[in-house]
Amino acid sequence: MEIIEYSSKHCSICKEMASVIEKLKKEGIKIKIINCDKDMTKCKDIKYAPTIIIKKGNKSKKIEGFVTAEDIKSEIKKLN
Repeated sequence: MEIIEYSSKHCSICKEMASVIEKLKKEGIKIKIINCDKDMTKCKDIKYAPTIIIKKGNKSKKIEGFVTAEDIKSEIKKLN
């Protein structure tokens, strides 16, 4: 499973999501963070920040905006 968060340092909601991401990381969930301010080529298909993409095999889920850690864990379970 791959989990990627696309964010921006200028985004207030992204700053709020930082604590959610840290909580998930402390629980052992690996999340790759891509800063769209620094790497626009990796963010070309991202319209909103923050965006989280959860991929497993050929299935994926895109979540835009603020969500709780529980919301993300629920989406992970749905893809398993």
